[in-house]
Amino acid sequence: SIDILEDASGPSKGGKMSPTTGDVVTVHFSMQLMDATLVCDTKAEAGDTAGEPLRFRVGQGSVIRGLDEALPKVVVGQTVRLIISPDFAYGSRGFYPTVPANSSLIVRLELLHVEAS
Repeated sequence: SIDILEDASGPSKGGKMSPTTGDVVTVHFSMQLMDATLVCDTKAEAGDTAGEPLRFRVGQGSVIRGLDEALPKVVVGQTVRLIISPDFAYGSRGFYPTVPANSSLIVRLELLHVEAS
């Protein structure tokens, strides 16, 4: 399951665009385990893609299911905090070495841009 815990910032739906399956989105996000261990952060200063947002097509399986299913509920400019259960994240396999098997994730997701398909 996916729980949207808070609208951290940004507009409500009034006239703002939400993505649908097939749209290309640009997002910043951070992902951590329930014990607050950081898994990844697109705004981090280190790594191959330091500070670069992530761009992908919604509903194509290029990200974890929880992100694909949460995005249509978010509008451009909004930041939300999600709790994503293992079956919507990396499941019983985990994502070695950073995400153990059967881990729930806390995700802070900021929707920057939507390109309609």
